[in-house]
Amino acid sequence: MLNIFHLDMNFAALRTDYLPKLLERLAEMGYNAILWELENKVRFDQLGPAVDPEAMTKQEFRQLLNYARELRLEPIPLLQTIGHGEYVLLHPEFQHLRENPLRHDCYCTTLPAVRLHLKKLIAEYLELFGDLRFFHLGGDEAYEFGTCDACRAYIEQHGRNRLYSDYLSDLSSALHMRGIRPGVWADMVLAHPDEMDSVDRSLILWDWNYWGSGPEDREVRIWGEGPVTQDTLTDTHRRTFPGLLDRSGRFNAFYTTDFLKENGFEVILASSSRSAGDALFGGNFNRHARNIIGCARKAGESSLLGHCVTSWAIRQHTYETQLPLLAPAPRAAAEPQRTPESLLRETGEALFGTDPARFYEAAHLIGAAFPFDQTGDVGIQWNGLKDQLPAPAGFIADQLRRWREEGTLPERRQQLDEARAGLLRGIALLNDFAVAARHGLDILESWRCAAHLQLGQYLLAQRLLNEETSREYAMLAVNLRTQFQTELARFHRPESARRNAGQVYDAVIAFFSGDSTGQRSVQ
Repeated sequence: MLNIFHLDMNFAALRTDYLPKLLERLAEMGYNAILWELENKVRFDQLGPAVDPEAMTKQEFRQLLNYARELRLEPIPLLQTIGHGEYVLLHPEFQHLRENPLRHDCYCTTLPAVRLHLKKLIAEYLELFGDLRFFHLGGDEAYEFGTCDACRAYIEQHGRNRLYSDYLSDLSSALHMRGIRPGVWADMVLAHPDEMDSVDRSLILWDWNYWGSGPEDREVRIWGEGPVTQDTLTDTHRRTFPGLLDRSGRFNAFYTTDFLKENGFEVILASSSRSAGDALFGGNFNRHARNIIGCARKAGESSLLGHCVTSWAIRQHTYETQLPLLAPAPRAAAEPQRTPESLLRETGEALFGTDPARFYEAAHLIGAAFPFDQTGDVGIQWNGLKDQLPAPAGFIADQLRRWREEGTLPERRQQLDEARAGLLRGIALLNDFAVAARHGLDILESWRCAAHLQLGQYLLAQRLLNEETSREYAMLAVNLRTQFQTELARFHRPESARRNAGQVYDAVIAFFSGDSTGQRSVQ
């Protein structure tokens, strides 16, 4: 079975002296494959002006790839071929490939120029990666898919899933010729379950499920609808997905995986160690732990092709803060009868040399998000896209105005007040645990830095929610930006560290400086 970790280079130009160390740790934990989402962080000829200035040369990446293979980490490239094309489509030279001229995230799937561009890029990937068994073609969250006139006409005649599948089958022709199996994320086809017969069965479907953990789950997600509870479950849901409930009438957390298998697909189930809803500097530890272990156990129990832990770089916390989450997954897949508690205890003791219970409690408390402590609140993904464009002038003031008009400011202030006690207790527990730990000091150092930044963000959020401009707090945000940039520089190349730190703090600094035009800020 494949135990896969997802290395996402969206937003992140990672240091080539850091990546081998991370690969070593993943191999030691029992991972046997890496899903490489390179985007523009390797100097692909086909990307031209879209290549990041700090991108690796092909030779640098080949050396890294060879080392990964020595560690018995099988490479699986991930190239986004429908949505999440921001890093390409943002550039004037590629704007003609857009599905919607006003948005830069989605390729037009009926446009011959798109297919030619991506086939050339796939050929470059194949030349760079060499021998492969699998190739991931992306395909998730393509919200503009099928909206142009030509695509709509195709869909009206053949259906959405037919356009989706026919397009990917065309792109996959070079892969099939080499015996490489193509795969895509499953969410787009699951949103139209009545059209599953239109989907090419040669595609491996990567079923990303970032909320499921097991029979204790009180809700599930229906693609295209959102969360469903026992109270909102309908007969239509039951008819569409007969496996939605188990024999006891409880939710089957992994009903989509079972649905895809029953429809003749091979499935890789995906969990996450970084995803939406996370605090800026440390994720929702308990949620991710339950999700990762639950998905790994399901993959082992159901003899799936594999389990992948995804880690989306648009969420800012470092890989070091995630390592305690990553350790249990391969063991959970190999021994699905083990309880989550026993797996966490065993892997935590191996990481730290002592009982990890206090650390887990500390991480959960420190990683609890509050207002202005999530990506969309501070300017990251301010437009809903993964493009790393700076937030527009006045973004924070506009955010506060929206919350005021919605009447949610009092609720958000209450959320912030409630976060204080947990954050302070988490910091105390972490400091106490660090004294007892015998190993894993680099992990604890990253968590201590995260805790400090979380506390700083709490102080900033207090003033932001009260809509107070203050030069003193502008300077605090400047200092925190410097500290976060220094922490990121341990793992990122210099400009990448600067850019990511700016994404968190620049809009906040502008607000506290009384800068509504974007022309003035404290430096």
